Order: sequence, then structure tokens, then C-alpha cells
Amino acid sequence: MSRAERLFGLSQLLNSKVGHTVEEIALHFGVSQRTVFRDLGALEDQGIPIDFSDGRYRIHDSRSTPVSLDSGELALVKVALSNPALRRRRGSVTQGLAALLAKLEAALRARRSESGSPKSSREE
Repeated sequence: MSRAERLFGLSQLLNSKVGHTVEEIALHFGVSQRTVFRDLGALEDQGIPIDFSDGRYRIHDSRSTPVSLDSGELALVKVALSNPALRRRRGSVTQGLAALLAKLEAALRARRSESGSPKSSREE
């Protein structure tokens, strides 16, 4: 498992109300506790808010502050995530990217229909 896959998995694991101890996380990923602390720091460095209470780590629920992107920004993210190098890998990261791309495509279609913009040739 690559570090990117582990960080993605860690972010999914910590996205719970219960949270997990460093020991549980280390056992889950088969890494040392020191690696878990480095990975937690890497997630925080990426702006992911991590809470620690009662000896457990969890991602702070920040769903109340959604990110708002304009159509150009959505399209740019879609292009970046459509990189063939990302699609060659298999696993949870690829599945997560596919789900994100589907959401971005739906958002772009919705914005085009709201604005009355014509469909692209690939949507017909």
C-alpha cells in the first residue's frame, strides 16, 4: 500500500464519530505508531481538521462549511483528476477519485442546464 493510499484510508477511517486510538490505527494499517503520528500530521498539513479527545482521533465534522467552486474551477479539478496515470492504479484511492469525478460531472451538468448552456457532444 502506498502512502497516498494509506492517507486516503486513514481519512476514511477517522471519518467516524467514535474515532480510533493510535494503536488501533497502527494495527489496521500494519505500520508503527510513529508512522501513524507522521500520517496524522500529513493530513493536518493538508488542512484536514483532526480532533483528539478521550485518547481517540477523528476528523472534525466540517460538513457545515461546503466548498464553493465556480464552473471553471470545477472543470479544472475534473481535468486534473481525469489524469490517466491516476486511473491506472487500483484500490480505494482510484475508487474515491471515480466517485469524486462522478460528482463533479453531475455538478457541471447541473450548472450547464441551469444556465441554459448547450450540452457537450459527449453528453448527447
